[in-house]
Parts: sequence; C-alpha cells; structure tokens
Amino acid sequence: MGRMFFSSDVHFFHKNILRYDEEAIREHLGHVGSIYHYNELIIARWNELVAPEDQVYFLGDFSFGSRGESAEILHRLHGVKTVVRGNHDPDETLLRDMGFSEIHDSLFVNYKDQSLYLSHFPVKDLYQDIDAGNHNAFEMDVDVRDKKRATRIITKWAHHLFDCAEIMATGDQPLLVCGHVHGLWQRAEFKGVSMRNVGLAANGYRPVGVDELRRM
Repeated sequence: MGRMFFSSDVHFFHKNILRYDEEAIREHLGHVGSIYHYNELIIARWNELVAPEDQVYFLGDFSFGSRGESAEILHRLHGVKTVVRGNHDPDETLLRDMGFSEIHDSLFVNYKDQSLYLSHFPVKDLYQDIDAGNHNAFEMDVDVRDKKRATRIITKWAHHLFDCAEIMATGDQPLLVCGHVHGLWQRAEFKGVSMRNVGLAANGYRPVGVDELRRM
C-alpha cells in the first residue's frame, strides 16, 4: 500500500500566481522566469516525494491551462490523485477528463485513529469573527495584519464554507485539512476545530505527507 499525501493551490499555468505568491516562490523556488518554469519546478518537487502508487488528495485550484495542457501535467505527476474541488475548479467534467481518479466537494478519510475532513475552504466561523474585529478568539500562526488579509480573500466565498458546528456534529473531532489561503497560515485552532493548510505556498512547494500533517 502506498503512502498518503495532501496538496492544494498549485495554480498550474496561472501567470498571476508568480506575483500573488511572489515572496513564497522566491524563498522556496528561487528565481522563476515564467509560468512554464514554475510548472516544471513544481512537477519535479512533487515527484521527488510522491511515488506512483501513493494516494494524493489535491484540495483544489489545480490548473488554469487548457484541457489538454492540464491533463498532460496531471499525467506527469506521480500518485493516484483524488481532487476536492476549489473555487477555481467549477467544471467537474473537465476535472474528470484531466484524469483525476475521484472528484469531491468535500470528503472524510481516516488514517489510523484520526478522522480527516478534506475541504478546499477553512471554516467560515473563523472569518466571521475576524470580520467582526475579534482577532484574539482563536490561535493562528500569523499576525493580525495577515488575519485581516485572509478575511478579505475569503469573504466572497463564505457560502462555500463549513460551520464549526457542522464539523463537530460528526462527534469525532476531525482534523480539517484545507487550502485556499495559500501561504497566509499553516495551522489554526478555532471553536474546537483544528485546521491544517496544505497549500503549496505554506509548505515549501511540496505535498504534505499524512504523518507530517498530523505533527503540524
């Protein structure tokens, strides 16, 4: 049986990502001359870690390329790849044609004694509290300035987000594994819900192994 990995927000073929995540890209990838150079660096770093038999859960915002370009990239990436759709993945047919083995809007998976709730988006309660100016009601590994920036980024997607109560109602206090916020934070705790961001920009532009995820 292969290992389990998670990733999110790779944005293949998205030229603006070079500007949006410029600081993280420069820190972890060095000089990136073009979006095609970026694509190749990500593929190489992915395949250094992931073997063909490994299970990879990709939590949204995969590619801005054409159907053919995106399918070629996905084919080159190692692993059996399941996608949980993000806000830039509206076309389920396109994702299926690319070659993802499964397509979901959210998903529960279990690993050893841990339940993992996979979603592109974090919980909305957290951002509602930030928007109300309550910046101290939770623990997060960024400063208040970045919390405000995270709010601006996510507010218009609030109808996609999950309530803490919805997650806690499962009764087993799952770990919420998400993306969407790029490199703004890696971990957050709020109202009993533990969140881990597996976005590339927050994790050195490499997929995150399940045991590493649980240690975050």
